[in-house]
Amino acid sequence: HLKMILSCGKRLSGLVEMIMDISALRDGKLQLNVVPDCSCNEICEEVFELMNTAVDKNNKPLVKKGVELLIEVEAGLPTIEGDRERITQVVFNVTNNALKFTQKGHVKLTTRAQGDSILLTCSDTGQGIKKENIDKIFTAFGQEEEGKGG
Repeated sequence: HLKMILSCGKRLSGLVEMIMDISALRDGKLQLNVVPDCSCNEICEEVFELMNTAVDKNNKPLVKKGVELLIEVEAGLPTIEGDRERITQVVFNVTNNALKFTQKGHVKLTTRAQGDSILLTCSDTGQGIKKENIDKIFTAFGQEEEGKGG
């Protein structure tokens, strides 16, 4: 449980950093911490473990009854050069949104080789996003209302 507590603490710290990063991004001063050995499989496994034990602000599990969080990582994938914290943040946020808007079925994290690249996906059986809201979700703090997708 200590590992999970530390991981949750990191996520909270990450949220504060994300707010600060938005300001830095707007000012063109965002710094990346690129490392040569970032493992997409490890990132997916960390997010998977965190999501399976995390609760929302109402103390309800993020993985709701009737929804299964799945993971399928391809063994032996090479590491990539990248900012591990930023990639983890993106995978966490996308997975969190998928869980929030999926009422039944599954949310699945997947990694696999695709040519010279690694494909990391988060797929779900949720309601999807209405066409008129696609642009909105790419603005700062933009999102669809829960239960209002298309």
